Amino acid sequence: MRRRACRGARRARGKSAGHGRAYTFAAYAFSARPPQILRWSRTPKVGLTDVTRRFPKVIEADARQWRRYLRGRSKDIDLRGPLAGYVADLYLLGRGREGRAEIARVRRRGRLGSAKDRVWPGGSRFEPALLSFLKRTGYR
Repeated sequence: MRRRACRGARRARGKSAGHGRAYTFAAYAFSARPPQILRWSRTPKVGLTDVTRRFPKVIEADARQWRRYLRGRSKDIDLRGPLAGYVADLYLLGRGREGRAEIARVRRRGRLGSAKDRVWPGGSRFEPALLSFLKRTGYR
C-alpha cells in the first residue's frame, strides 16, 4: 500500500488495491483490482476506514483505464478479470447500470469464458456471480 495524501485530503491516506479480491474471477495476473483508499482513524474506533467513495476522481481514472483495456483487446483474451474490476469501479461511482450494460456487451461478443469453467465463473454464470460478489463486498 502506498501512503500519500490524496487531493483535497487533510490527512494522509493509504491508496492500495483490493488484492484479496484478485483470484475471484481470473488468475491474479489477469485480475483488475479497483482502488481502495483507507484512512487511519482513532475515533469512533481505532483502525482503518475505507474512504474510497470520497475520491471519485481516483475511481474514475481507474475505470477509464479498464474501459480502454476492455475495448482494445484481441478476441482471444479472457476479459472476466478486467471486466469485474471495471464494473466494481462503476458501482463505486453509482453507475451500476453502465456496468451491467458492459457485461451484456462483453457477453454478446463471447468474451466471458465458458459456463463450464470450474475454476472461475464464466459465460452465463459470470453476471450473477459478479453482482453477488459486489453486493457481498460492499460495492453495490
